[in-house]
Amino acid sequence: MKVFLIFCLVVIIYYIRKPEVQNHLGIIALKNGKSDIAEKHWIRASKRGNVEALYNLGNLYNEKNLLNLAEQFWLLASEHGYKYAQYNLGTFYAAQKKYDLAEKYWKLAIKQGMKEEFINLAELYDNEGRYDLAQKCFQILEELNIEF
Repeated sequence: MKVFLIFCLVVIIYYIRKPEVQNHLGIIALKNGKSDIAEKHWIRASKRGNVEALYNLGNLYNEKNLLNLAEQFWLLASEHGYKYAQYNLGTFYAAQKKYDLAEKYWKLAIKQGMKEEFINLAELYDNEGRYDLAQKCFQILEELNIEF
């Protein structure tokens, strides 16, 4: 019985150290209203290379209105090609009226497969008076059968 308990403990420790497990533990902690514990799990996971944890940290800091930290972690996740971080950065920069950066990150998200981001680009181009580009985006949306 003692050997079995030691084996179980070793298995638990092994899996808890995995970054994917740490990331999921953070998600569970946040769902239970424990953002401080979620943050600790995501920091551990991100230090072990989990890109989704970087994104989750960005979201957590955004919710806490720690916008510089949110931006930093979304940028890190974006550098690893995480499309949801790229989308968030586009939205983040658009809210700050940094439209060139918003455009850049929405385009990156589109390249990663988020075709619905053409909506944001179309609206951005329309607001800037770049009607030819806005029209192209709307045409692409129509061709892709994405409702807007």
